[in-house]
Amino acid sequence: MMMRGGRSVQGFALGKVLDLWTVEDLDRLIKNKDVEVAAMGVGVAKSTDPSIQQDWTALSRAYQAARTSALKVMTDVRGWAITPDSLNGNQTTDAAFKSVIAALQPTPGQVTKGSKQDIANRLIAAGWKPTYVLPYPTQSDADLSIIKGADAIINSGKKGLSLLEWLEAHKTALIVGASVVGGVVVLGALSPYVKLLTAVVPHRRPG
Repeated sequence: MMMRGGRSVQGFALGKVLDLWTVEDLDRLIKNKDVEVAAMGVGVAKSTDPSIQQDWTALSRAYQAARTSALKVMTDVRGWAITPDSLNGNQTTDAAFKSVIAALQPTPGQVTKGSKQDIANRLIAAGWKPTYVLPYPTQSDADLSIIKGADAIINSGKKGLSLLEWLEAHKTALIVGASVVGGVVVLGALSPYVKLLTAVVPHRRPG
């Protein structure tokens, strides 16, 4: 758990060993992305935009190739390692982890055309509602939590419930750079929806 102002806030599932992504990290990443990709695939199937269909085909192929290689790495390491997955981190597992991320986000730190977030943004603009639940919430998935939480508040019609109150209730460490939003530690999320938070929630920069 992380602490802010004497209160605990929820952290994230993934971590590193000696600055290397481990077998456990890789396993959880794949399980998360399988759920996310499957849900997005349903949205893409309902889309009538040919450009989304084309970009999704290319992205899916890249992800499946990276996923297959990553699964082999996991199997190989588990075949000789005697320590838990959480301690099995080496250059190979680290590279496999990064390759899965790169397949979905080719340019680090940017939402480029045809990337996972780009396709998600286009689907959302066309009416798609991301409703899936990830088994292992991670830093890179915090943006979709923001989307779903904000969308629920905006569309619920409930009086007296603000986005600030939603953040406080969930006590989730969201990633929006180096700001503190609603008393919640904010570490950073690569999402255009970050602007939504900073626009409606009072925030300050740490000194």
